[in-house]
Amino acid sequence: MEFKGICIPLEVNAILGSGKSKFEVGVGIVPSLLKRNEWKVSGEWMWDEETGEVISSPESSFRQVTRPNILGLINMGYRYQRSTGFFMRIGLTAFIGAWDCSPIDGVILLPNLSLGYTIRY
Repeated sequence: MEFKGICIPLEVNAILGSGKSKFEVGVGIVPSLLKRNEWKVSGEWMWDEETGEVISSPESSFRQVTRPNILGLINMGYRYQRSTGFFMRIGLTAFIGAWDCSPIDGVILLPNLSLGYTIRY
């Protein structure tokens, strides 16, 4: 399956802790409108064992579908941030979906790393 579309991630995060080291946790959803190219294959290869000729082969069908989709997400990680200067985040994000309403079936875990610079004004 291939898909193209527009996604709008919506997430609520909490940064817990004092000082430079903090724990970050978040939950959210990713609503999207996706145009999918879906291929379906049905049947199986069958052949005559005496002659070796193909009797039947699988059939495939193609269709384009545009519909809304949704994913859930959970984000956890560690954040090192000073009041000014370098900051770093490292964490793990779990995307949660069901095949009938998203391009993901089950849970996919993705590591993340962010590097940046804090400017105080």
